[in-house]
Amino acid sequence: MRLSWITLALAASLAGTAADARQAPAIFGVWVNPARSVRVEIKPCGDSVCGVVVWASPEAQRVAADAGTDPLVGVQLLSDYHAVGPGAWEGTMFVPDLKGQYASQMQLVGPGTVEISGCALGRLLCKTQTWTKVAPAKTAPAARRQARRS
Repeated sequence: MRLSWITLALAASLAGTAADARQAPAIFGVWVNPARSVRVEIKPCGDSVCGVVVWASPEAQRVAADAGTDPLVGVQLLSDYHAVGPGAWEGTMFVPDLKGQYASQMQLVGPGTVEISGCALGRLLCKTQTWTKVAPAKTAPAARRQARRS
């Protein structure tokens, strides 16, 4: 009977891991903030998940530069995120204009929507933003035809 409990526990553990693995790729990709001024690529970084700025509007770049983060593109805004449940991660968020790192959570709330929260003062002051996934660029038909000829 003891072997059955160990087998059951192992099966349950593997089922949880499989569910996390299926969920994890949904967070990967390029996401845009509500102001549409910053795009961040969320991707695997070793055993965790991170997010790096891949595009920023001139205004966002100026604000970040004024606060001491120049250039903004290439900066890791999201670091050391680990799954804490289905579609949920916790990690650290860097906010360039505040020059600080804050405890943060990400929660997938739809197929192309993630809520990202950052908290300060022991999670007493929190702000949440809803980010939208950027659809991958589609290659124009003429460009696909040209690529086939090459």
